[in-house]
Amino acid sequence: MSCMKGEVLREPSIEICRSEYIITTAAEIQTFDLYTVTTDCVNFSAPFNLIVKKTGSLTAIIGYFDVFFDLENSVSFSTGPNASPTHWKQTVFSLKEPISITEGEILSGKLICRRHVKDVRGLIITIHIKDFSQVYYMD
Repeated sequence: MSCMKGEVLREPSIEICRSEYIITTAAEIQTFDLYTVTTDCVNFSAPFNLIVKKTGSLTAIIGYFDVFFDLENSVSFSTGPNASPTHWKQTVFSLKEPISITEGEILSGKLICRRHVKDVRGLIITIHIKDFSQVYYMD
């Protein structure tokens, strides 16, 4: 089974994450204007900072999105772990090895997102955080 670990960790999982297991602050990675967005919008690089709220081990990075419609009667919703669960759930980017973290520490990183050349619906996501770097493939 250990031979499968690398393959399993390269593909993020989609699941509901319980908010009590989230041990860092959230960081906004990217903002899209749905009126002007293009297919090229998925090619970006974004630095981020996470503040550690509890000493422990970081085993995954969680991705989700929030939507805001600025109308006369504004509408918004979140797919994050602190919101009511939706069918979108959260995207879990599991780390190859846990990262030891300390309360108050600032974790600086970068997320790089690129469209997969062989699969127009696929994404290649690279996450750099601390001394860790991992590539993920999403279909």
